[in-house]
Amino acid sequence: MLETSGDILNLVIAVSVLTFTIFLVWTIYYLLASFKKVYNIVNELDVGVKKVLQTVDTIKDKVNKSTSYLYVAGEVAKKVVNLMKDKVTNFDSDEDVEEDEKKEKRKTKKSRKRSS
Repeated sequence: MLETSGDILNLVIAVSVLTFTIFLVWTIYYLLASFKKVYNIVNELDVGVKKVLQTVDTIKDKVNKSTSYLYVAGEVAKKVVNLMKDKVTNFDSDEDVEEDEKKEKRKTKKSRKRSS
């Protein structure tokens, strides 16, 4: 089987190539497994970033809608306040008119009493 030193050299070269091949395959396997983990992490980050962006967009839309509702509510409140002011002003002026009418009646009664 091993008759010459060339046979021993060929056997050593074959074992070395086999060992190198096994080491190379093992290295490539772990390298690809690492790349797969990195790929999965990047995908998870991408999904997380998309969720954050969707949440920010949702919050932005809700804030925009609520500000428009607040604007409408503010306008309604202004109109209610103005209406109340008008009512109070009219009520006060009605009381003033009634008081003036009562004073006029009193004056006319007094003047009638003096004339009689």
